[in-house]
Amino acid sequence: MHRVQPGETLDRISARYYGDATQWRRLAAANGVEDPLALRPGSLLDIPREAL
Repeated sequence: MHRVQPGETLDRISARYYGDATQWRRLAAANGVEDPLALRPGSLLDIPREAL
């Protein structure tokens, strides 16, 4: 799990956990994020263990 911090984006979170910013779609799909630009600080994201 990851708690979204102010100013964070899915691509940055993806780069942190997977070492690959292009895996942001996997995070979006796993968490039902329809608008990746509308992440709310404080929300929790599930981080799937395996990258695609």
